Amino acid sequence: MKFLIIIVAILAVVWFMLLRPALGSSEKPRARKPRKDLPSEVMQECSVCGVFASQKEGIRQGEKFFCSKECKARGDGR
Repeated sequence: MKFLIIIVAILAVVWFMLLRPALGSSEKPRARKPRKDLPSEVMQECSVCGVFASQKEGIRQGEKFFCSKECKARGDGR
């Protein structure tokens, strides 16, 4: 009788762990939400050091673009 209970327990474990997921579930898979694209920022190269910085964060002086106040000072010759 012990042998029969052990066999049934092993078969139950095999059924729940291996066979049941392989047969597929009755639940419908969730649809993935489309990823909303974030607005992209325009990057521009610094005239002095060559680092790319966002146009929002950089400094523009005439035709030249600087990534920081320090590069603007070096670009002005100060």
